[in-house]
Amino acid sequence: MSKNQMKMTSFFASKKAGGVITKKAPGAEMIGKRIKVYWAGDKAWYEGEVRAYEKGRHEVAYDDGDVEVVDLGAEKYQVLTTTEDPEPAAKKARLEVEKTPAPRKRRIVGDETDSRRKSFDSSAFRTRYKMTPTCKMTPTSRDAPAAVVSSGSSRSSPVEMDASQLEASGDAKVGVFPAGAHLHDVDPAYAFLTSERRDAKGRRKGETGFDPKTLQIPPKFLNETKSEVQKQWWQIKATHADCVLFFKIGRFYELYHDDADVGVKEAGLVYMKGEQAHSGFPEPAYGKYAEMLLARGYKVARVEQTETPERQKERVSRAAKRGRKLDKAEKSLRREICSLTTPGTRLYTYLDDVEATVTNDGPLLAVVRDGTRYGACSLDAPTGSFSVAEFDDDRQRTRLRTLVGEKMPVELVLPAMDAELEDLVSRAARRARPGQPVLVDSLGPDDSWDVETTLNALSEIMPRASKTTGNHHRTARWPPVLREAVDGGANLAIRALGAVAWCLRRALVDVELLSMGNFDAYVPPGCEEEEEESPAAELSSDEADLVRGVLALAREDAARRADGDGRDDDHQTLAAAAAASSRRLTLDATTLKHLEVLQSAAADGKTGSLWTLINHTKTAGGARRLKGWLARPLVVASDIRARAAAVSELVDRGDDAEDVRSRLAKIPDLERLLQQLHTLGSARRAPLPPDQDDDDDDDDDHNLETRHPDSRAVLFDAVKLNGKKVQQLCQALDGLRRCEAAIDVARDRFDGGDEGGVLRRCVRAFPSISEHLEQFETGFDLERAKREGVLEARRGADDAYDAAKDDEAASREALDKWLASKKTELRCPGATYVQTARDRYAVKLPADVVSRSTFKLPKGWVQKSKSQKFVSFSVPQVLDLVADLERAEKRAQAAKVDQLRSLFAAFDSRRSRWDLAVKCVATLDALLSLAHVSRRDGFCKPQILDDDSAPPVLRVTNGAHPCLETSSHITQVVGNDLSLGGSDDPAVLLLSGPNMGGKSTLLRHVCVSTILAQAGCFVRADEFVLTPVDRVFTRLGASDRILDGQSTFMVELLETATILDRATSRSLCILDELGRGTATFDGAAIAHSVVNHLATNLPGCRALFATHYHDLVKSWADHPNVQLGHMDCIVESDTKVAFLYKLVPGISPRSFGINVARMARLPAAVLDLAKQKSAEFEAACNPTPHQL
Repeated sequence: MSKNQMKMTSFFASKKAGGVITKKAPGAEMIGKRIKVYWAGDKAWYEGEVRAYEKGRHEVAYDDGDVEVVDLGAEKYQVLTTTEDPEPAAKKARLEVEKTPAPRKRRIVGDETDSRRKSFDSSAFRTRYKMTPTCKMTPTSRDAPAAVVSSGSSRSSPVEMDASQLEASGDAKVGVFPAGAHLHDVDPAYAFLTSERRDAKGRRKGETGFDPKTLQIPPKFLNETKSEVQKQWWQIKATHADCVLFFKIGRFYELYHDDADVGVKEAGLVYMKGEQAHSGFPEPAYGKYAEMLLARGYKVARVEQTETPERQKERVSRAAKRGRKLDKAEKSLRREICSLTTPGTRLYTYLDDVEATVTNDGPLLAVVRDGTRYGACSLDAPTGSFSVAEFDDDRQRTRLRTLVGEKMPVELVLPAMDAELEDLVSRAARRARPGQPVLVDSLGPDDSWDVETTLNALSEIMPRASKTTGNHHRTARWPPVLREAVDGGANLAIRALGAVAWCLRRALVDVELLSMGNFDAYVPPGCEEEEEESPAAELSSDEADLVRGVLALAREDAARRADGDGRDDDHQTLAAAAAASSRRLTLDATTLKHLEVLQSAAADGKTGSLWTLINHTKTAGGARRLKGWLARPLVVASDIRARAAAVSELVDRGDDAEDVRSRLAKIPDLERLLQQLHTLGSARRAPLPPDQDDDDDDDDDHNLETRHPDSRAVLFDAVKLNGKKVQQLCQALDGLRRCEAAIDVARDRFDGGDEGGVLRRCVRAFPSISEHLEQFETGFDLERAKREGVLEARRGADDAYDAAKDDEAASREALDKWLASKKTELRCPGATYVQTARDRYAVKLPADVVSRSTFKLPKGWVQKSKSQKFVSFSVPQVLDLVADLERAEKRAQAAKVDQLRSLFAAFDSRRSRWDLAVKCVATLDALLSLAHVSRRDGFCKPQILDDDSAPPVLRVTNGAHPCLETSSHITQVVGNDLSLGGSDDPAVLLLSGPNMGGKSTLLRHVCVSTILAQAGCFVRADEFVLTPVDRVFTRLGASDRILDGQSTFMVELLETATILDRATSRSLCILDELGRGTATFDGAAIAHSVVNHLATNLPGCRALFATHYHDLVKSWADHPNVQLGHMDCIVESDTKVAFLYKLVPGISPRSFGINVARMARLPAAVLDLAKQKSAEFEAACNPTPHQL
């Protein structure tokens, strides 16, 4: 238990004892003495013993079991003259119900106006249970969910525990109860929170329609709750039962009951004293503890005090003056949920401890369906990026699984009434994130928005239709993707977006994220369409992406020049013309997993993956862009060649490339910073001026709804937190300056001549930002704002503030001139101003001047005070001038209060400019990363043939899997030659060879090299020639899906069915040992039929088929579309085989399975019998003519 926590713990009073008030500064001589300490807050003495002394502070162990570290020199205390050992707690305890709340200590700390212990002490509102060694209690097990995968929670059945066992198993500190023994565990009155848990409509968990977000609290329980703070907690918990409440009392966030259990178990907090489960931490530690719970899959609701005691009193007073009678709840200090953070909606704000953040990022994904048609919406909350999709799917749900595998969501939002969909998507998500928690939110009918509700919600946030273009449709100025979804009737996609929007509204960040307008369309595998020729046809995909950014900036500038009514439609037309083909190489979920593209099967999920191989980016934006390139490589030959040309130039000019790359190293995550500053600049987060309250308009509800609760939050470290806000702006400014510097170097090194290309487009598309940055760098004293948390605008930065300050100065000058004129008029050079209780500028004259017989009191002057030396007066003219001054000061103060938010809003108004700058640098960083890996020995630039080259070709010379050389246990990699398709070679390779001979590695190598080549990277080979592939199919490994009710063989056949159904003449397929999961003859028959389909029905489809069915291989020896090959080996003796890992033509003589069994150290007797049986089986299957 921390000292702060010990200091604030509630206590029970002890008997008074006589003594002498000590005045001498105490020291080590106090150790072992009995004393009593006076607590001013309670106006009571508390007894205890001094246990230790260090550096001027004493440790006092009070008789009630609490321990406090205190400076006795600053406290009022007495040394007890008669020592009276307190009666042991175990002897005094007995089972009884005590109706009177126990007396308790209270410390007043700084300006903390409401003791966190007093306002929420269990003894203050319920009967307190005392235990005896003989009493029996029935605490429930406190096994909190280790990896939360559902928004609900549950406890195991009760078990009995003797109080003596409880004492032995509890905390060593008296009065601190162990887990499972607190009130909500053992008191039947709290059963509604555990065993009798129901939602707001009385439904139990497991019943149809159960809503885990709500909690039904018995009215009698609430009525018996005496403290209004306690009622606030229960009322919030009733609507947020799926969240852990960080409930602010004073300077501390408190956790109670089952929330306290979670805090202790998952975040390492400690229980406070008392039978009520209770833990907490100080305000500055919010980010640390929120991160710990979010990383484990919990939701965290931050409840803040949203008015100061002064404003509370003013509010109550105003209501009384208006004749409005407030009840006790309305009179209490307001508290509201100011943020509700989930793993999928976290924004990494100024409150978060970003340095302590656990890497568990992933999007929020919502899915709805109608039959086999699906709508989906994913959100990357930290960057404010939405992606929407609607598509039909096959029986294996290939596209849906691919979507989940590619997005790797950390949180799912699914319809509550569709158990099949929830089961499918949640299991796919867990496969994509092995070992990591995935939160599942189930939305019931009351929480699910239909299309019209979603569109109405978006209409409140999105830009309204332009008044000058004549297009008044409500979606006219929405992001193009949303407009097309509405116009095209993509209702499922809109409903999925509505599910995400509902979650964001509950999390209080819907306006902040949706208003960014950052939407794109996710195109599932096989849904791509050939696009018509456009004026941008000469642009590569990467160049067109940058051009869209340039056009977005032009649109923003045009809108600004036209006061918000720019010719939006014209620019949208230009953007559409620059749109690149949406066609990409399709990698479905099965392929991503089999080839370990984004993550590997290693324990860390990284070692051996293709992503780890190529990711050498220096910026977060570059990493996101590169990962997108890898998950969805290019498919159009001209696009691939354009990116590869940029990479090749960077490879050839390695020193220049590494120089530019090194300059990207210190650029922060600008995409996140831009989203954070957009949120901080939101108009609804504008703070209230000091003299204004939410109910000034006598319309409390309206003001509370339109302003974000965070605008009202009372944060005790506000100065520090404001400094962190400014720090985010400074980081963004510095990061953009670094972007500009890196681009300047790149421009100097790579922008010579008139040739185009992706690399030069990155440099030339970079916007002019220096002048815009300078406005923020010079307009405000940012360094002072970081230190003091207060922004002071320099002259010219804020017109409203400047005008108010000018009027303020003019009013003061007028007051000075008036006083100077009166000094002359009254012949009194000693006249001056003085501030009194009622008059800010009272005129003070010397008493001897006023007492002159010639002194005539000017008209309207009223004497306010008098002393022997001076007399002060209230003067009407001065009062008028002071009124002008105060009006100017009020305007300046109002401008300054919102100045920080206004600064963020001004920065955000140039977001299209910043976005384009970040996009250019991210593209450059991704290219530099590909060049860095491509510079390795043994890598070559792939030769990409035109799409219309017939038939398709895949040719590799001395190629190898690029990830093998990164393995610590592989000393030498053997290269292989392979040629599929074209005019000279069959497109299908039937591959045989010994177990562990390298067949599977060869299959993976071909696919991985194809993915790298189409991503624009060099490949591990001496030569690699490729006609672009439209889709990579894989059928590898042996695994079942127990939860799906699918055997290993069934999984094999489902994957094979997808290949036969979806493959085209442009596809690449690999199948490894198909048919081994069933009887030999059935397996061989199926394998034969699949090879026949590939060879005859899909001419040009490049395929590698590995098998141990040697008769199958022999049967295709003369087919013109099939070539035979095997992995070579040397049989050194009857018992030893040396694998050469080299692909050679022909059929492998045997599979050498028994030799591999010997390597695995099977017993010799088993091996001998296996060898005998193998010979018998072979003889039976291949009889000689004599046997026939």
